Amino acid sequence: QTVAEYVVTDSLAKAFDEALGLVALGLKTRQDRGVFLHGDFGSGKSHFMAVLDLLLRGDASARAMPGLQATVAKHEKSLAEKVLTVEYHLIGAESLEDRLFAGYLARVRQVHPDAQLPLLHKSDALFADAANRRRDDEAVFFAALNAGATADSGWGALADRWTPQTYDRAVSAPVGDSERERLASDLVATMFTGYTSAGEWLDISDGLGVMTTHAKSLGYDGLVLFLDELVLWLASRLNDQKFVSEEGSKVAKLVETGIGQRDIPIISFVARQRELQDFYAESTRAEGAQTSAVGDTFRYWENRFDTIILKASNLPDIAQRRLLTPVDQRATEAVAEALATLKANRVSWDALMRDEAQSDEVAFAKVYPFSPALVDTLVFLSGLLQRERTALKVMALLLCEGRTSARITQIIPVAALFDAIVMSGLQPLTESVRVQFDNARRLYTERMRPVLLSSHGLQERDVDALEPAHAFFADDRLAKTLLLSALVNVPALKDLTASKLAALNHGSVAAFIPGTEAVAVLAKVRPWAQQIGELEVGDGADPVIKVVLAGVDYESVLNLVQSEDTPGARRNLLRRMVFEQFGIEDGNRIGGVTPMSFVWRGTRRRVDVLFGNIRDANALPQDVFRAEGDTWRLIVDYPFDEGNHVPHEDVDRFEDLRAESLESRTVGWVPRFLSAARQEDLGTLVLLEHLLGGAGDQFEANAQHLPADQRPMARTLLENKRKAARDKLESALKQAYGVAAIDPKDVDTSHGDFSMWPTLWPELDVRPPVGATLGDAMLSLADQMLGEQYPKHPMFETEVRAADLTAVLEYVREAVGKPDGRIDPVENTARPRLRRVANPLQCGQMYENHYVFSSATFPWRNEFVRLEGQPGDLTVKALRESLKPWGLTREAQSLLILSWALLQDKQFLQHGVSVRVHGLKDVTDELVLSDPQLPSEEQWARAQERAAVLFGLQVPPLASAANLAVLGQGVRGKAQGWAAACARLQNALEAHAATLGVAEDSPRLVTARSAAVLVSQLAQDHDDLTTAVMLADAEL
Repeated sequence: QTVAEYVVTDSLAKAFDEALGLVALGLKTRQDRGVFLHGDFGSGKSHFMAVLDLLLRGDASARAMPGLQATVAKHEKSLAEKVLTVEYHLIGAESLEDRLFAGYLARVRQVHPDAQLPLLHKSDALFADAANRRRDDEAVFFAALNAGATADSGWGALADRWTPQTYDRAVSAPVGDSERERLASDLVATMFTGYTSAGEWLDISDGLGVMTTHAKSLGYDGLVLFLDELVLWLASRLNDQKFVSEEGSKVAKLVETGIGQRDIPIISFVARQRELQDFYAESTRAEGAQTSAVGDTFRYWENRFDTIILKASNLPDIAQRRLLTPVDQRATEAVAEALATLKANRVSWDALMRDEAQSDEVAFAKVYPFSPALVDTLVFLSGLLQRERTALKVMALLLCEGRTSARITQIIPVAALFDAIVMSGLQPLTESVRVQFDNARRLYTERMRPVLLSSHGLQERDVDALEPAHAFFADDRLAKTLLLSALVNVPALKDLTASKLAALNHGSVAAFIPGTEAVAVLAKVRPWAQQIGELEVGDGADPVIKVVLAGVDYESVLNLVQSEDTPGARRNLLRRMVFEQFGIEDGNRIGGVTPMSFVWRGTRRRVDVLFGNIRDANALPQDVFRAEGDTWRLIVDYPFDEGNHVPHEDVDRFEDLRAESLESRTVGWVPRFLSAARQEDLGTLVLLEHLLGGAGDQFEANAQHLPADQRPMARTLLENKRKAARDKLESALKQAYGVAAIDPKDVDTSHGDFSMWPTLWPELDVRPPVGATLGDAMLSLADQMLGEQYPKHPMFETEVRAADLTAVLEYVREAVGKPDGRIDPVENTARPRLRRVANPLQCGQMYENHYVFSSATFPWRNEFVRLEGQPGDLTVKALRESLKPWGLTREAQSLLILSWALLQDKQFLQHGVSVRVHGLKDVTDELVLSDPQLPSEEQWARAQERAAVLFGLQVPPLASAANLAVLGQGVRGKAQGWAAACARLQNALEAHAATLGVAEDSPRLVTARSAAVLVSQLAQDHDDLTTAVMLADAEL
């Protein structure tokens, strides 16, 4: 059967070539050889050794196998030699000698029943000595033996007496037989007291020497040992470092005796699916010398072995040949069609194709309805087990389970392996993996499955009666795949996202719109994560989903703080969560009101937010409903209440206040109530925030009953539970506050519809705000409030700051000095700012390359001219009042006022005196705008010229109020700084005139006197016009 079922691929033929070559080398050189047959689970190591055994025995059917004839022909010479092959399974062995020597004896009995057996056990030598003594005098021999015989049977001494017949039967029994052991014990106790260890095998080196000598005596040229499960056997005892070190060192004796060449070579083939160091690294916590010693043992014997790699890529060919060959052409076409349909779904196809071997479409077709991802997971999982459950057996089992219901279009999901391997009761190799398997089983049975059943309204007893297509089974597969991802390190299960999770269970996840399976998965998994701390869901549209297999009782920590869940704590947490969504700090409260700052149409605004129970007049008296000035106030209610109160009572409170003629820029936000389940979740989140919020001291105080090494994991699991609870509650809050579609599981729908946004401002009719988040909805609501208050506000794209407005003012000043108000071109760097600020504000127009400021591009001129025609002085304050409907900032108002003054050539007066306004901050409310009084053309020309020559002031030639202010204030400033110096120069010249020989009418003295007089006059606090005329008319 082994030959009939075996499939020889090209890579396997190469491996047989290598193996036979190493056997030939050992026989030729008469040196021992050791060979690792290294391959993952499913690579066929055991079957390979079985076929190799048949080849070496000369089995005709094996040597005639398709794919091996060339290899057999190549090694015809070495295959002609006579070798004795012995197969071993090491799992369960007490020692290496126990299995090696007992297996050799059994093999010899099988193939040479008449041959004398070698003395491999210390009791063999004892029995040989006893036989010699028995020949001397049999009667005396048995008398002495029975004199000290043990009497441990129920029949007494008579039943236990040794006779020639019972003696011969015991001697002939195999090592380990109870009668053989009793005889050895009686011989040592009576006649051979010098033997102290008759129950032991020979030393490994001595025993191997005896084996080779004996095999040679039987006519063999070599001894070939097939050691299956040797590495698994050592790996299963890794926690016993003494055992591993002792037994591991014996393996090297297979290739190195230390006592010279054996009579015939031993060629040992050892099946290995992982290096022993890998097992050791995962399974022990030894440190220092112990770790080093065991590691040295591994390296010592592993470095003396050759290695033949058996690739797991052979598995598709083998599986197809033995399990998955279509029965006819119609079946072949059906498989091809099913694969083509699956390939059309690229997300599923890519996920199912991911494996360690980087399989292609051909390999997928060979294992269909399995997938490369499933096979890869199967190989990894089974590699963790004590005994190999071959891939083919598992695959056959899964096929049998679906034989009555599966269709050709249905691919077997990866989740099926959880039941087939993890839940099957098979024991892993190492203690650490056993713990992981136990944790996975416990997490599934005690936490995940109850949650799944509850979500479908089922009891455990209901499951067997469900149809295979019931949604429970789809969810069950998702949960099992998540658990597998925590156990298995394969490409398909790494970074398991929602979309990958759906793809690995292709066909299990129902979605209304194809391609949205990830959304459907998240809708299922996120509620699970809220209840299962070991389940962690990341952020984003397609987040990574993880399972932590901890086995830590973190729930006990929560139980210790149940008293912290109070109505007040729930209200405080709910308010913080809503404020976080709004983007405001809960602690930034003034008199119970929290200011919320935001940018609306490019202008920074403020809304005062208050949280409270609107219906409760004691909690919120009438005064808190009055907004402060023009600032809007928003009063947000809680999505729950005590007793039997309902949201309608909160809306009625607003109606009552309006009936009492309370008019205020105030809006309420009355949410629907959370469902009982979500309110329970809020209570759980209160406990989690208490434990984990702030510095986390409460966790340490309440986790003292847990072992110290479990506390970090307990904290992590509680953090996961906290995040999941927050995510779920945030989703429910969006529903409660009218931002998202309602799910009856999250929101109580029994109260019907009501006005969620009542207001005390008659002109405002609130529409349901829109937005993906509560913060977006809050801004949408604020937009309605401010839009009603300031309907004419410019539509700035981004926030406009004072520096932006100042930059526009500089361009306005420059444009006013141009004949047509045109600046062309505008610097590239300035264009975006002018376009973003000046255009929406209608303070000039920035075209593609040039900026124009004129009456046509400044429509505010008409509004200001209208005000100018009214009686009385035109004050800045009056202009600002006219701009209120636009809701502009003070700086934006100042820019418009200054721009109009420049365009209309207005001057600013303060207490009747002309003043120069330099920047936006200088535009104060008490200033008056008026038409300017200007010098004559001749006076202006002389004043401009003298300002430049005498004072170094460059004034534009246009006679305007702005330029007059520049000249007047500039000249006064210079004169005030120079007046004292000019006076000192005049006095000094007059005092030393005689000494210097300066006459009274000399130009030097006349000039000094004239300069002192002019500067002194100009330094006086005149208005700009007087200063300009004085400078122009002065006699110089």
